[in-house]
Amino acid sequence: MVMFATAITLAASFFGMADVSVGDFPRLAGETGDSMRIIRAVNAVGKGGVVWFPRGEYNIDSMLVVTNSSSLLLHKSAHLKAVREMPFVLKYEGRTPDDHNLFIKGGDIDGNGLAGCAYVSGFRHFTMSDTTFRN
Repeated sequence: MVMFATAITLAASFFGMADVSVGDFPRLAGETGDSMRIIRAVNAVGKGGVVWFPRGEYNIDSMLVVTNSSSLLLHKSAHLKAVREMPFVLKYEGRTPDDHNLFIKGGDIDGNGLAGCAYVSGFRHFTMSDTTFRN
């Protein structure tokens, strides 16, 4: 499975689709959910970068807040699921006037009866496509 995930990461990077993969950021000692490793990936990619989410289940135990003008590219079988009560699974905020051509594409965002799915604000241009929202 590790070789397969690495191959997907390399393929995504090779074709210019993603700069960083969440798969390259394992849970650290004491982490029981995936929120912190996702935030580490988002922070690592920086402004204008693209974060790749390989297929799999991601247990979201604290709200994911993205403020660095990065985009999210999720495998069609990447499932972000709230496992604790919170306002939203994902809060995505634009900060500067040049926040444009950013996106969230693919995957499945599931509030699981515990959270709203996504809150997006502060953009002049933002694309959300091929994403399923559940609650």
